[in-house]
Amino acid sequence: MISEDYKRDVVKINELSLRLNGSKEKEDNYTLSSMIEHASEIKKLYENNNPHWALETGDLMIHCMRLLTANGCNIDKIFEKCVERFITKISKKLREQSDE
Repeated sequence: MISEDYKRDVVKINELSLRLNGSKEKEDNYTLSSMIEHASEIKKLYENNNPHWALETGDLMIHCMRLLTANGCNIDKIFEKCVERFITKISKKLREQSDE
């Protein structure tokens, strides 16, 4: 799962972001807007075979972890649930594909 050092780093990012934005509402709104911008940028960079897409994807991961932890979510538990969901959904689609 996510290392304790990285979890502490996300807490530090939360603290800095709150200082910068002045309130949790502004902080979360900024993060959500930035996530949308990053997703669009990643898509363009990836389609153009620009390797910078990977760094932007890392930024998006940080935004996601910041938003989750700032709102009281356990990122390890969320990650575990999402991995299970992805495996289940992909496996189901593969079964449906093979039934066609």
